[in-house]
Amino acid sequence: MKLGYENTQINSSMFNTEMVGIFTPDDWIDIYGGFHVSSRNLYQLAARGDFKWWVGKTRNIALRNQYTYSVYAKDNLQNFNMSLMLVYDQEHLYAAFGGYAQFFTNLFLSEGAQRTYIWEPGLAYDFRTRIFKKSHVWNLGLQVTNIRHFLVERSYSPNFIINGNYRIGGENEDHLNLMLEAGFQPSGILHIVANYYSFFFNVGITCRI
Repeated sequence: MKLGYENTQINSSMFNTEMVGIFTPDDWIDIYGGFHVSSRNLYQLAARGDFKWWVGKTRNIALRNQYTYSVYAKDNLQNFNMSLMLVYDQEHLYAAFGGYAQFFTNLFLSEGAQRTYIWEPGLAYDFRTRIFKKSHVWNLGLQVTNIRHFLVERSYSPNFIINGNYRIGGENEDHLNLMLEAGFQPSGILHIVANYYSFFFNVGITCRI
């Protein structure tokens, strides 16, 4: 679960919260699901579900298949996104690369209006570094990506994020983690105002049941 604060040059300040659950029925699969709510004047509500299939029990190589659905009430817009990426994950580096396809359409239609759709394909990438091994009691790293839990940016608009985490129970203990991230991203729906940027800060906690 994460709580966040964001400031943009066009939409002033906003708060957001998101919750993601991970279910691992076997060593070779992770199943994700969650939601995101933002107080921005776009009134964004997003839902997410995705799968990760690992190749072997070492869990170094996987296919990441993600789906997100977002509603922007004030702009009368809804968005559905699908992505498929190849993942390589080791102690100090996480790299994922693939493609996405997203669809935009009106949320509500006026009487007599005909629904139209916008389809946009693109490249998806997610690169992260870690100072220490994953099991270390604390860690810090840099992330460059255009696809986050509930946000897909165009390929030429990366998000730059500093990630940190602290294992409250000590090294190798994964039951309770404190996490934080700080970064910036392009702002503006559909990048109509791509020359403006937003800065964000999120803090959260993960627990293993």
